[in-house]
Amino acid sequence: MATNSLQPGAVPANADARPSRRNFLIGAMAAPVIALPVAASAMPASGDFEAFKAAQLKEYERFSTAADKADEAALAEHRACEAAIEAEVPHVSTRIFSVPYYLNGKPHCFDTSEHWMVDMFQHALDERPKLRDSDSVVIQAGMELLALNEQREAKIAAIKSRFPTEKYEEEAHELWGKAFKAIDRIIERPARSVADILSKLDVADEYGVHEEALLEAVTADLKRIAGEARHG
Repeated sequence: MATNSLQPGAVPANADARPSRRNFLIGAMAAPVIALPVAASAMPASGDFEAFKAAQLKEYERFSTAADKADEAALAEHRACEAAIEAEVPHVSTRIFSVPYYLNGKPHCFDTSEHWMVDMFQHALDERPKLRDSDSVVIQAGMELLALNEQREAKIAAIKSRFPTEKYEEEAHELWGKAFKAIDRIIERPARSVADILSKLDVADEYGVHEEALLEAVTADLKRIAGEARHG
């Protein structure tokens, strides 16, 4: 669902003027709706469409509630995993070495917490594998850093395997997919009146339906309603 920067309960001064899918499509629909016979454009929302919409929104709530719980479980497992990593796998440093004059000539070491340094040496090694055989104290320290980081990453992977974070993430993804399938079914449901279309647009506004899919569905609805009205 769409989010905004307003505080809960706050209403923008120009709330009625804000663009929305509903307002945009109402504008796009204006001409064909005006051209419809009065009886067709004045029909109330059909009972079967509203009943179908209510049933699908109930399905959405069922799946989205379960998805929210799976998301919360994934987040809890992620936080627990991060805490375990911090407690069990501290960052480690290379041996202290004397760096050349162009690095101030001071004793120094590299640490696995310096991610940019790890990435730099890994990139250099990928580009020039023979660097591993260099007798440069800096390069050798870099190779030691990569070895230490690899050992640390293996320990982190072992810790992550203890937490079912990914399982909950996959479950949430599947449940959200089922939830929004229910919204898709509302949009794809043939509308029998303009009131049905407006009801459909309300759903699209609230649940963030993609404009292209919405426009395609509404266009088909308008053509069908216009055809039925002219031949009815």
